[in-house]
Amino acid sequence: MEIRNADKLIVKISELVKNLKEIEDGITDISYIDWVKPSNLLPLVVAANTKNLKLTYAGKSAEIRAYLRAIGFPTGTLPTGSRIKKGLLPITKLPCEDVRLLTAYEEKVLKCVAEKYRSNFLQTLKYSTSELLANIKEHAKIDSYWIFAQCWSKNICEICIADAGIGYKKSYEGTRFAATTHEMAIVNAMDGKSSKSDTERGTGLRSIIKLVTESNGEIGIMSGDASISITKNKIVPFRLPLQWKGSLISLKLELKNIGNFYDCLRNI
Repeated sequence: MEIRNADKLIVKISELVKNLKEIEDGITDISYIDWVKPSNLLPLVVAANTKNLKLTYAGKSAEIRAYLRAIGFPTGTLPTGSRIKKGLLPITKLPCEDVRLLTAYEEKVLKCVAEKYRSNFLQTLKYSTSELLANIKEHAKIDSYWIFAQCWSKNICEICIADAGIGYKKSYEGTRFAATTHEMAIVNAMDGKSSKSDTERGTGLRSIIKLVTESNGEIGIMSGDASISITKNKIVPFRLPLQWKGSLISLKLELKNIGNFYDCLRNI
């Protein structure tokens, strides 16, 4: 898979890295953030929880403060929790073995998008989350994961799923696709190279990439010291000046562009 550079995406990743370094340095007040999206907030929440730090927001924006409180920041809350207001999607930590809670979260996401987009989006949503959960259960060697989604204009949806497991590089150790760098391990996963002997596995992430990019969406993948952003025409690698424990995948979808699920996956 060809890797090319794109300045715009690198700026976005650089901002996330700067914020993560604040957590690495033990700074728990996130008043420095001026926008809240799953791809920039969930990594901070997971990193802080992994280090047993409690994040706070002491900034001047009453709007950000109210939103963070409403979505269960900083420890997360269940998708069935009474504190979650209609139209808002919570930060949630889920056990890998309880698929019912993931289904409840998916149902909340679906209700936040325009009804005319729901049919095609439903298949893409359920396929993506189920495949990412299967990857976590099989490769991460951990019993829980985090999910956070946000929808706006009823046409854009961003979903972020993260775990604090062993990461892609370690999961490939001892296999014929063993990688010498975290970036190489991510590219292995993008190309459908399975760390399992079952040749039927390994196509999940590759299929998700096709579903998202064919609808002019964007995917971000982070593991170890590597991050890769993927759009239909660009693949942008970024070397992180820190180690991300586990893996994180962010999907940004333009719902109006999502076509028939089975047509999109044909010829993978």
